[in-house]
Amino acid sequence: MGRLAGCVANLALFCATLVSRILGSLLLIVGVLVALAVVDWRIGLALTAYCCLALVLLTRFREFATPHWE
Repeated sequence: MGRLAGCVANLALFCATLVSRILGSLLLIVGVLVALAVVDWRIGLALTAYCCLALVLLTRFREFATPHWE
């Protein structure tokens, strides 16, 4: 029973760390894009479009690659 509790605790720690890192990275990206938009709106707009395009492409690549692993 003790071993199972240790595994569950490790899994909970992993999930909490993962969520905090993802949220932290997302907040950092949004902050950088806002700072760029304040400095020069054209650069902010260009990099926002780039980030959105990269997100769409990564999602499409994941949808394409996932069936090959199943």
